[in-house]
Amino acid sequence: MKILRYILLLISTSFVLTTKGQDFESDWTNYKLPIGWHINIEKKIQYLTYADREMVGVLNFIYENDSIDHKVRYIVFDYSHNDTTLTKNLFQFLLVQSCLDFINTNQPFFQSFERNGFYYFLKPCHGCQLNKFKECQDLANKLNSFCSFKLQKNSSKGMKMTLNSIAEQMLRLAEFEYSESQIKLKWFGNEPATLNIIEENEKRLEIKLPEDYKDFLLIANGFHAFNTVEPTFHPVNKIDYLKNIDPELIKIWKQTGNVEIGEILEQSIIIAGIGEEQLFLIIPPDSKNTNWRYWKFASWIPGEEPYNDLNQYFNEVLDFMKNED
Repeated sequence: MKILRYILLLISTSFVLTTKGQDFESDWTNYKLPIGWHINIEKKIQYLTYADREMVGVLNFIYENDSIDHKVRYIVFDYSHNDTTLTKNLFQFLLVQSCLDFINTNQPFFQSFERNGFYYFLKPCHGCQLNKFKECQDLANKLNSFCSFKLQKNSSKGMKMTLNSIAEQMLRLAEFEYSESQIKLKWFGNEPATLNIIEENEKRLEIKLPEDYKDFLLIANGFHAFNTVEPTFHPVNKIDYLKNIDPELIKIWKQTGNVEIGEILEQSIIIAGIGEEQLFLIIPPDSKNTNWRYWKFASWIPGEEPYNDLNQYFNEVLDFMKNED
């Protein structure tokens, strides 16, 4: 009986593998490639932990001649249009691999895409630096017209690049003592948060956090103070409503006649600067303001210092640091 079950399992697995492989394979059977390119398809099922999903196969675009060869490799997943978990997991993995830093978006470039119920994930770091070759640009242009692309968030890519630039300035200015590991990696952020951790803390706070802040957490779940006048960004499990962290500050603002500011502070969530002279707050939308607000507070700043979003704050910090000696 055990042998029979094993045989049936093998048969069913082979059937699933074949049908899934043929499903996405049929899209590429008569696909006309630019000169010099050919397709190789690997039909297999494998569980990928970083995607939390089974892949159904691999699609390879291969270019070979006497002087050069290229391979652009896509991992293929079953995909629903509402499957944001898969794309977020893959995007987080891509950020960790730092592939986005190498893409020149002014030229044709390879990226992950969706087609006919399948998601084709561009495997890091194959293809990311190939856009300088004309034959690769030809293929990228061809794919661009054939497929429904899911562009990675420009704001997330820009944020990662800005934080990398800030890290360079932190090393240059040397206002703090850093660990050997931080100096070697040229990075001062914590390990990225997982989507599960972010969702757990959204439940704890009983609110959906703003997308740009979640993008930041997927890059670094906390970050060393950039300089002596900027706050330390905390891991998401440490953030809380200001009224729970520093009710005395809110009380002082109200008692000094700034009732409106005090009420806003009461709604705010502190994400950076707990126990420090400067802090950074995010303020949820309300009946008067439909968007999240971003405030920096400091004992040496008269009132709040508002920003449109985290990207604006990080970029202004970077500009300030570049002008420091």
